[in-house]
Amino acid sequence: VIRRYAIAGIMTALVVALYVPFLVHAAGIPTIVPEACRGKDAATNCGICQLAELVRNLLNAAIFLSVIAAAVLFAWTGFKFVSERDNSGARTAAKKMFWNVMLGLIIILAAWLIVNTIMAFMVSGDLKPWNKLC
Repeated sequence: VIRRYAIAGIMTALVVALYVPFLVHAAGIPTIVPEACRGKDAATNCGICQLAELVRNLLNAAIFLSVIAAAVLFAWTGFKFVSERDNSGARTAAKKMFWNVMLGLIIILAAWLIVNTIMAFMVSGDLKPWNKLC
């Protein structure tokens, strides 16, 4: 019974910690759709520049969400590791989960770096920011 209340308390604290910054506009997911592509004149105002901005915003939002997910999973793995210190099987599972989260985050960040580098060379021929077309 105590364990159930502890898990409920931790989940409540986690939800509050994640949503309070959004409520006070201190942090948030960046907007994905460019400003010129919103509203009734979006069809006439959007061009290639806004497409590059949209791709950049999509990549940034994906990285933002993946880092948040990794942080939550690291916290959960740490909790499992500490709370199951007598159970060697659970500790081994927590260690495996930690390394899986670490590997996933490295893969996501490496993929972003590869895409960013390829796009920079394709657009400008050097390592200048590729999303600054206009």
